[in-house]
Amino acid sequence: MIMRTVLGLALFLILVASCKDDEIKADNTPSSIHTAWINPEYLDNTITFKKSTELSTDSYGIKFLTDGSVIEHKNAGFCGTPPITYDYFYGEYNYNEGMINMTVPFWGGSIDIVWEVLNLSNTTLVVKVIDQVYHENY
Repeated sequence: MIMRTVLGLALFLILVASCKDDEIKADNTPSSIHTAWINPEYLDNTITFKKSTELSTDSYGIKFLTDGSVIEHKNAGFCGTPPITYDYFYGEYNYNEGMINMTVPFWGGSIDIVWEVLNLSNTTLVVKVIDQVYHENY
């Protein structure tokens, strides 16, 4: 009877340990950020992105590469009235302890951005905008 209980408990523990959670903790797996993130949804200072293999050609998106570079697909000019023209802007980022610091050009100069990663899963990236500093060239 004791052997049966011990065997049952061991089997249960193995089963529980083998379950995989879909959630990926931002601090434990920063490599999961290395992909394209599109379809931003904005709520106050929080942005929720959906994971993609590529950036969209007709809307905002951002792609983090393994070499520390970032590609931001965004408005190519100062005018935000449709039709909006998009372009690719290449910059650099650093990911450390759930924080993303990046510098990316924009049509009028460059911008330093700080995001806090609130959630990083197999399908979604949620960030909180901590800071944005524009360096204008016009």
